[in-house]
Amino acid sequence: MGEHPWTRRGFLSQAGALMCAATGLRGAPALARSPGPIAGPRYFVVVFLRGGMDGVYTVDPKLRTQVSPGVDVPYSANEIIDTGSLIFGPHFKGLKDWASKMSVVHGVQVKTANHETGAEQMLRLRTGVSPNMPGILDIIGQRREQPLASVTIGKTSSAESTAGTLGGSTTENKRTVLDLADKLTPDEAHLLSKVYDTHLKKVPAWQSSDDALHTRDHLQQASAFFDRLSTAPVFEPTTWSERSKRQAIAKDFQRTLWMLENDMTRTVYLKVFLDWDSHFANANKQTSATKTFTFLFDRFLSELDSRSNQFGRLSEQTAIVMGSELGRFPIINSNLGKDHFPEAPYLFMGPGFSKGHTFGATGTMMEGLKVSLSTGQPDKAGSHLALDDIGTTLLHMAGINPRVYGYRGRRLRFLERA
Repeated sequence: MGEHPWTRRGFLSQAGALMCAATGLRGAPALARSPGPIAGPRYFVVVFLRGGMDGVYTVDPKLRTQVSPGVDVPYSANEIIDTGSLIFGPHFKGLKDWASKMSVVHGVQVKTANHETGAEQMLRLRTGVSPNMPGILDIIGQRREQPLASVTIGKTSSAESTAGTLGGSTTENKRTVLDLADKLTPDEAHLLSKVYDTHLKKVPAWQSSDDALHTRDHLQQASAFFDRLSTAPVFEPTTWSERSKRQAIAKDFQRTLWMLENDMTRTVYLKVFLDWDSHFANANKQTSATKTFTFLFDRFLSELDSRSNQFGRLSEQTAIVMGSELGRFPIINSNLGKDHFPEAPYLFMGPGFSKGHTFGATGTMMEGLKVSLSTGQPDKAGSHLALDDIGTTLLHMAGINPRVYGYRGRRLRFLERA
């Protein structure tokens, strides 16, 4: 009897990697699926710009007369772009056509100047986190109609993953589990769905412990994912750029589009890793990184606006939150770079969010100012904004009680569409 073709091409080891990811074996159990109606946008996407994008170049431009001496404003006034909705710095020129559909919140306190802590916080959109806490997209994905609660796209470290997501981590040959899934034939994907369904039936139905509930949910997700994969169009990335680095990130954006278009998951955590950590040569690094990002993000938004599935146009179903884990210090250091800053701007787009508005403000040292929680505009009697407020607002948008999951931020009603 000949060798099975799966064994011949190393499929058994691939299936093992897929099993570990799909059943959440990377850490603490993920959240079990919860009953209840689906609320808010059909899809949520968090775009994580790892490293610390410089706000003064992008969404928080300044005139030299608006800042203290020594604060870096490395461009002239005529390079600031007034879109009529938002004001962009020169590095966001490529996104000016989307400004009327976006809103920006300035001066958000992330309360850390450490990348790793910031990355763990970005996963949860809250401060004071620990690795065993679920990601905010894991929580939102509990209530879904799609096979998967949450998918992580992009190369991530263990600190940038939660047990409730599929994807993200890489195998020894540098392929993600999603890359491995691309290699499956429809018959193989269908068979894997049946395998996980068989495992699911072995979990005692009467068992109500948390571990059993989590195991059942993981197995259900795996079975449903492979079942959907068996009938979905094959993911085939196209060329957005001839530059290898750009094209690698383009593939991640295209993977996100494929996931949404085929209704595979309710939420996507998309990590974009470029050279924003500019402790030296800030101008060069920020220019190069953001130029690459805006080129790709503009294409992604265009595709999101032109693609549809059975539920409608993707852009009308997808809420996007975009930001970095920390900001850049406003003053250039001795290496012509900028160090870390515990505040950062965040950008919002899609159903559920206000459009074409700027909320919050920064002062002469790029520090966040107090704002009114009713209007989002500067108010000396108001409060500083924090990452916890964004996480709390997102959960409210999804119809989930934030306090059940330890979120103690304020609901930013000004950010929500009236």
